[in-house]
Amino acid sequence: MKVQAYGHPRGHDEVAVVDGDLGERRFVAVYRTGGRVTGALAVGVPPKAIRQGRQAIAAGAAWHEAVPGPQGRGAVGTGHGAAGTVGSRGFAGGGA
Repeated sequence: MKVQAYGHPRGHDEVAVVDGDLGERRFVAVYRTGGRVTGALAVGVPPKAIRQGRQAIAAGAAWHEAVPGPQGRGAVGTGHGAAGTVGSRGFAGGGA
């Protein structure tokens, strides 16, 4: 299983699965610290799947701009090791 990480996924305030499915162990998650996207994690997906997460981190993207959904968005929880399911998927702004 391929695991890719970028940025700072430790010490986060919130994590959101933006693509894939936790149960199938194929997903991309992004991490928030303060109001910014600070980390990305891809599990069981091709390397290009984490591209938008890397770009959001490099650009200093605001959480609400990068992650769709009602809370900032598609959030699965807060704190370290948060997990769960989400209703909306994908990075805001689309494109790959």
